[in-house]
Amino acid sequence: MDLVQADGVMVYLRGIIVPVNWDENGNVAGFGIETFDEDFYLIDGIDEIARLKQLMREEVELGGNIHLISGKKIINIREIRILNSCS
Repeated sequence: MDLVQADGVMVYLRGIIVPVNWDENGNVAGFGIETFDEDFYLIDGIDEIARLKQLMREEVELGGNIHLISGKKIINIREIRILNSCS
C-alpha cells in the first residue's frame, strides 16, 4: 500500500515512471510515478534524470522521502528498484 508519511520518513512507492515536463526542445525534463493504487507523485530527482529516462513506463519501487508542496505530493528519491522489465 502506498501511503504518504510525515516529512523526512523513508517510504517506498510502487508504480510506473511517467514523463510530466518537457524542455523547449521536447526532451523529457521531469518525471512522476503513477502508483498501483492510482495515486500520483512528482519525482524530485534531478540527479537521476538519465536513469529515469531509461525507466519510463517501467514498473519500479522508489524509496525516498515524501513532501507536500503547494498541494502536490513529491518524492525525493534515494533508491530505485526495477520490479518488472519489459525489455
